[in-house]
Amino acid sequence: MYELEKINSQIIHNPFDHSTYKFISDDTCDKLINNIDQILDFLKPNELLNQSRFMINLFGNTNYGFDNKDFIKKIENIEPLYTIIKQYEKDIPTLLYKKYNCEYNCEYNQEKIINYCLMIVYDIKNYEIGPHTDSYNRNVTMVTYLGPIKNDDKLGLILYKDLINRHENEWKKIHYEFDNFEPIKQIEYYKGSTIDFKVSKKSFHGVPKIKKECDRYSLQFFIFN
Repeated sequence: MYELEKINSQIIHNPFDHSTYKFISDDTCDKLINNIDQILDFLKPNELLNQSRFMINLFGNTNYGFDNKDFIKKIENIEPLYTIIKQYEKDIPTLLYKKYNCEYNCEYNQEKIINYCLMIVYDIKNYEIGPHTDSYNRNVTMVTYLGPIKNDDKLGLILYKDLINRHENEWKKIHYEFDNFEPIKQIEYYKGSTIDFKVSKKSFHGVPKIKKECDRYSLQFFIFN
């Protein structure tokens, strides 16, 4: 169904600390898409981006789990979505925190409370987001694509190098235009394809406009500082 040990995949340092791997099996991804289709009424447009992304945000922490208990209750019979979401309450944030924080400053202990947000995301034609680092309030980001692939476009996010060092003096929460960014790597788009990365001043990533019809399902997860 999923492989938690894959989270410990080797960290790649260019253009910033990240790992890529297959996290969820093909069959489970297909089932998750069917599950998400059942709950599309819960997914709302993101007014900060554009009307081509629909999502629900589930905030919580490793002590109490997700805050939205009503939503969790409503999906408890929708499998495998319910089982996988429960992994994001404790196991996944713990592994991600250890991976990107304990190598240099191992303060983690079993009592530490990790705050997080899980986003269930559905993108369609014309979705676009300019290069950005994610907020400085975030510690680690994880994105898992579920598919499906309905055209030949590469739909994975792109990792960028900032050519003018625009965050040298101030780390801004801005989605920039694509000018003066060098694309370094595009994440492969396939069922279960996953990237996680340490959020920093240099963790620029984005998605050029998706010009063709598509159904781009993903689970996106953030740990907060």
